[in-house]
Amino acid sequence: MLDIDLFRVDRGGNPDIVRESQRRRHKDVSLVDKVIELDTEWRSTRGGLDNAKKVLNQVQKKIGEFMKKKESPPPELMKEKQDADAEITKLEAKEKELIEARDNTRVGNLVHEDAPLVAAPPAQRGLPADTLRRCLMASGLAEPVASGTVPSRSWRAVGDGLLLQQQWLSHALAFLSARGFELLHAPLQPCADRLDKLDKLRRGRGEQGTGVAVLATRLATDPLGALHACRCADGPLPLMAWIASDCH
Repeated sequence: MLDIDLFRVDRGGNPDIVRESQRRRHKDVSLVDKVIELDTEWRSTRGGLDNAKKVLNQVQKKIGEFMKKKESPPPELMKEKQDADAEITKLEAKEKELIEARDNTRVGNLVHEDAPLVAAPPAQRGLPADTLRRCLMASGLAEPVASGTVPSRSWRAVGDGLLLQQQWLSHALAFLSARGFELLHAPLQPCADRLDKLDKLRRGRGEQGTGVAVLATRLATDPLGALHACRCADGPLPLMAWIASDCH
């Protein structure tokens, strides 16, 4: 999770750095402005809450003076205390909502300046992500799979379609390899020690969805995380990597 001070200009932050990182990720840049808006409102609410608590403390001191004299505080003073209590309750609820909304606005970690720029994923350029399936199904070289037969798959190539699928994948991998990408295959049977390492890395970054039980299902599609867990002490990670999997 990013330090909130990165979004605060008055604290030495620079939101433009975060915006540029979002652009390099091909993610929604407006999320940065949303975080700033929520944080500004939270800071205002927090200030109001602190002031309300000061008012309550002052009223309680006045009430205490009457109690020392064994006198009943005047009704208007008790009314001030009730109003202050109600204001604090309202502001505390609002503060909690703002913190949750701000912290749940997911802005990715900063992309390193040395990380190469890559084109947006096909789905973001208007090209259907399942182009291969469409072509094979239309040509009769693929068939639907019954629900529950093969996990995470609704179709499979058949006959010459299987050859075409493999040729398409080989061409894509050769194309990316020639351009400096490190090719990775999804680890289908992750071992326990690798899961433990990856779980610690995710917890250290404050990510949600940790725990070995959760990671056992996620790691099959997270080879870079597995690579990170095993290489973090052995050498640099690849700046560009491509995940190859024929089961998703």
